[in-house]
Order: sequence, then structure tokens, then C-alpha cells
Amino acid sequence: MAVLLAAYLEESIRNLQVENVMLACEKITKIMKTLIVSGENIREKHINTHIHGQVISINCFFLRMFYEAMDINTDDEINEILQGALADAVSYIMMVVEYINKRTSNFSTYRELKETMMTTPQKDTNKNSYSLVSFDLILNYLSTEDEPLVSISMINKLRYEDFKPIGAFIFSQKWKDALIVNSKINKMLDSYFEDEIAKNN
Repeated sequence: MAVLLAAYLEESIRNLQVENVMLACEKITKIMKTLIVSGENIREKHINTHIHGQVISINCFFLRMFYEAMDINTDDEINEILQGALADAVSYIMMVVEYINKRTSNFSTYRELKETMMTTPQKDTNKNSYSLVSFDLILNYLSTEDEPLVSISMINKLRYEDFKPIGAFIFSQKWKDALIVNSKINKMLDSYFEDEIAKNN
């Protein structure tokens, strides 16, 4: 489904079909949001790892796709739609991170939160109620070799401003490179999507 939607979006962009681009973006962002929320609420531990990986890989696939789509696009109206969809998707991921952090202990770093959640018994707190897939996505994938692209304090600041300044971050070359030339993401997407891409080519 992800590969088919990406192909549909690319074809619509190349044919300058604005309404089709808008429809594809709406469907893609809805899928991304649904996966993040569903992934965070997984309770069955024996399937958690598999689904956790799928949620991250599909979200990374779509995030990368938006950057690649903007590269091939030549239309201003379509570019505005693509940028809006990317901003909407990233903002939502950040909102989930901020929401979960507030429901735990308002930690200032990802690692501090994760370490505490891993060591605190579930019967004593609600901290283990989430899978932390959104944290994993930002901490380990939306990152450079040194650190995540966005810190918890930055997310809190963006949330306070209703994510209006988010474009200054996500439309930068740094964010684009983190999705496109990230070896960890490349390896993961090859593992999850190689067969599906081959079938649809």
C-alpha cells in the first residue's frame, strides 16, 4: 500500500494533477498518524517488536517520499501541498512525543525517559503504557550521527507556538539528508520494502 501510494503521488506530481496530489497527501498523513497512535498502544508484547519496526519503517518511507517528491516537483501550488503534508506529519509525531512525556514525568531528554520507563514496574505507574515507538523514531532514525534532529525542549517550544515555526527546521538540508542519506534508514527500508518495490516496477 505504501509503495502504491508513493507511485500514485509521483505520477500525480509529474502530471501536475493538483487535486490528486492533495488526495494522496491526505491519505498518507492519515496512515502515518494512525500507525503512530496504534503503535504506541500495542499491549501484546509478542507482536510488539514486529509492529514497532513496521510503524517506524512506513513512517520513514513516507517522510523520505515527501522530500523526494518536492525534488521532482516544478509547481508552486503542489509544493505548498507537499510542504503542508510533511509539516502536518512531523508535527503530529512531535505532539505524540510531547503528550507521552507529559503523562510520564516531563523528562528533558529521550534517554532519561526511556531508561526510567524500562526500569519502573508497570504496576506502580502508567509509564509503561506506551511502546515509545514515536520516541524511537525520533531518537534513532530522525537523527544525525551525533544526535536527534529535534530535542524534547525544542518540541515543547514548537508545541507552545502551535508548530508554526516548524518549517524552518524540517525544510532544511539537514532534515532532508537525515531521511535520504541516512544509512540506518536505507538499510531498514531495503529490508521492509525491497520485495514490494520490485513487484510494482
